[in-house]
Amino acid sequence: MQREKRVAPPPARRPPSASAPGLLSLQSLAGNLAVSRLVAGGVLRRGSRGPEVAELQRRLGVRADGEFGPGTEKAVKAFQSAHGLKPDGIAGKDTRAALDKAAAPAPAAPPIPGPVPASGPPGTPFGPPSIPPFTAPDDRDLPAFIAARAELKRFLAQGHLLKKNHQPSTGVGGFNVDYAPAASALTALFPVHFEFRDGVREHTVFHWPGGKVTDLPFPIPEGEDPRAISRPETVRDKVGWTQARQDVFRQAFRDQVQDTWNKAAFVFHCHHDWWETLLAQAKVVVTDRTGEATTPPDVGALWAVIVTAGANPDPAGPERSHVGARSASLFEEDRDTADGANVLGHESGHMLGLGDEYFDAQNVKPGRAQHSDLVNREFGHHVDRQDAKSTTRDKAQSLMLTHFGTVHPELAVTLLEALVEVSKQEWHLRPKPPRPIPPGGLFQTF
Repeated sequence: MQREKRVAPPPARRPPSASAPGLLSLQSLAGNLAVSRLVAGGVLRRGSRGPEVAELQRRLGVRADGEFGPGTEKAVKAFQSAHGLKPDGIAGKDTRAALDKAAAPAPAAPPIPGPVPASGPPGTPFGPPSIPPFTAPDDRDLPAFIAARAELKRFLAQGHLLKKNHQPSTGVGGFNVDYAPAASALTALFPVHFEFRDGVREHTVFHWPGGKVTDLPFPIPEGEDPRAISRPETVRDKVGWTQARQDVFRQAFRDQVQDTWNKAAFVFHCHHDWWETLLAQAKVVVTDRTGEATTPPDVGALWAVIVTAGANPDPAGPERSHVGARSASLFEEDRDTADGANVLGHESGHMLGLGDEYFDAQNVKPGRAQHSDLVNREFGHHVDRQDAKSTTRDKAQSLMLTHFGTVHPELAVTLLEALVEVSKQEWHLRPKPPRPIPPGGLFQTF
């Protein structure tokens, strides 16, 4: 009898395991799509729970525990404020759309600036800023970061911040202030009106017996006896102006004042947390109002610059160049910088609110300059009035307000004071180390 041949049954088909290749990724994709649909489809508020809340928390950069509590609500409000939405703490349609836009694709982290060189030459009291101990970025700072960047956005959108007739706390000078945050530009404006007055020119003459008059005893005029020459006589002649000389002085005043202060390139740094990239580059601008029939009522700190023709007849006396209350008394020769002097730069320092740093021969006792307190507040040292020829003078202190030397960083203090007043923010000449950006802040757009 022929025996039947048994055929082995086909192997039973086992249900696929969770570890089958490709299946886990498909399941994760499906879960992510489900979460995305949940986030896009429902309204989430305090008390909501589930994976859609966890996804919302991940988008906001807070702890993703799946429970919509007060911390999540605070983060939602901060996000809404930063994106121009009503800060009600409810993740509705508009908030979800803003979250989707912020999350796809995630922008790179905002640039953190490198160290900015301090204003002024080496050797000044401008050391590197002290670096605080490192603190790791923490998402607990995220609401504060979002609020700070939203506030910065509104601050930059203000345009020009203006202040007419700014009066420095030193009690000297005064100027108009124009700060444009978006352009990082701080401008000290000096509207000036020139008034030109006749002066005198002193020179020596010699009288000869024959009636001739010369400025020098040599050469001897023909036919005159040198033994009969008179003693030198000082003569003061009236000196007037020509239009050409007035134009030359006006141009020299504008150029020297602006060049003196703008070449210093003062840069101020904002110390508001997460505003550390905000800068203000200072400059001085002179506007000539001479010849205007009427002065606009909003011109602000208008300076009368009174210029006497010729040279100063008594450089050490009461007729010397000086700055008073909204007026500067100068001489035509003050525009001359051939000997290294910069009288116009020095006197314009008083217009900026800075005081003299020297004592002269008229019994002016040594003391502190009028801007000394501002310097001490920013640099930690005072500015003593000293003899310009003193060899013991602290070389770290500025010289422009002593004997027309270099403009050092200390002389920026009245501009710094004006910037603080007009912006209502904290500023310094030294940069502030940037505060770490919370990880969740890397996904925010502003």
